[in-house]
Amino acid sequence: MEYLDLARGKLDFAHFRRLKPWDHAAGDLIVREAGGVAAGLDGTQYRPGDTPNKGLLLARDQASWDMVSEAIEPVFATL
Repeated sequence: MEYLDLARGKLDFAHFRRLKPWDHAAGDLIVREAGGVAAGLDGTQYRPGDTPNKGLLLARDQASWDMVSEAIEPVFATL
């Protein structure tokens, strides 16, 4: 549901740590087709089967993705 809410503009961002392809492949496509951004916190585009160390961050646009990424990156530095 988070992917649909992002595409509809009801959510600004979502972050997932558990990245099974069957959970995220279609949602990633939906968000990107709606103009959103889906990438690992290192900026690499999500590809089904990839498991970015810090999870998958999705946002409604690049500016939102950048802002959220900047805010949560220090948290991962402490883990």
